Amino acid sequence: MRKWLLRILGATAILLTVAWFNRSWIFWTIIAPLTIVPDHDFSAGDMAAIDYAVEDNWASLPQRADDLSDHAPDGYVPPEPAVDVDVFYIHPTSSRSADTWNLSMDGERESELLQEVLLPQQPAAFTGCCNVYAPYYRQAAFYSFMAPSGDNGDQAIEAAYMDVRAAFHHFVANWSGDRPFVIAGHSQGSGHGIRLVEEEILGTGLQHRMVAAYLPGFRLPVSSSITPCDTPNQTGCALSWNSMEEGGTPPPDFEKSPLARNGSMSREDLGDLVCNPPMADSEAGYTGYSVATGLAPSIPGGACRDGFWYVPTPELEAFGSFELTPGWYHVYEYAHTWVAIGEDVTRRANAWAAAR
Repeated sequence: MRKWLLRILGATAILLTVAWFNRSWIFWTIIAPLTIVPDHDFSAGDMAAIDYAVEDNWASLPQRADDLSDHAPDGYVPPEPAVDVDVFYIHPTSSRSADTWNLSMDGERESELLQEVLLPQQPAAFTGCCNVYAPYYRQAAFYSFMAPSGDNGDQAIEAAYMDVRAAFHHFVANWSGDRPFVIAGHSQGSGHGIRLVEEEILGTGLQHRMVAAYLPGFRLPVSSSITPCDTPNQTGCALSWNSMEEGGTPPPDFEKSPLARNGSMSREDLGDLVCNPPMADSEAGYTGYSVATGLAPSIPGGACRDGFWYVPTPELEAFGSFELTPGWYHVYEYAHTWVAIGEDVTRRANAWAAAR
């Protein structure tokens, strides 16, 4: 009896060890699909057009006082560019709900993560330099980015992008005038931002007005028609970074994240990824910011390799250490570079103004 008990305990220990080292694969391929997949098909009939002339459909507008994205942390003196710059910011996925393929606009406004963390932190990186325009849009369900190609997920992503495009059209037609602008996003928002730049800006009269695009947390392929920023003062280009710890692992099939290509969602491997995080001007280097703890004193930078930005482990007191997969610090891609983003866009905006 004792021998069998020891065998059972040994086998259990082995299974638990294997499960621990494969926890990312188990979560993303087994647990997540069982818990976050909507139990119904996508319906285009639920996606009537959003009227972006209604200001309540925007999370942030410069003409509206006391937006969440307007508040810089105590002790931070933001840089001011020589030219008035607008930022069109597209927020990331903030819901893992399985109730619907696209979150409703009411759901957007009621999202605790969006209201308490994302909006006060991410677009606030631009608040000192720029006028921030941030639309609510009916974000695609979290599972949409894991679903098989051609499934409901692709339709949900397409519907979310149509909202973003409609908001951008309203922004251009009614608010931006002839000012230079920045496209910014994160995760799902960066995916929509990539498509927006490729389809609505490049090759149009808007191209010369784009200072830069900040598109972290998603795949920006080197093969994209968007030019990566290679020099500190370059304009009309894009920055993209995916934060990883040495030895970390992205989720399964990260390289096949859905990306609009040739009129449909592609889930093929599009090759090498762009990795060029924003550069800071301050001596503090990559100084971060968390809505929970305020400005972090000094966070060392990382190094780009194989399309990922390898960074030191975020300090617990600065950010916590929440990882979507082991060593993948997707959650901190704005927080880690918060000060650098504002300084980077200010420098590029000044270069844009000097060239005119």
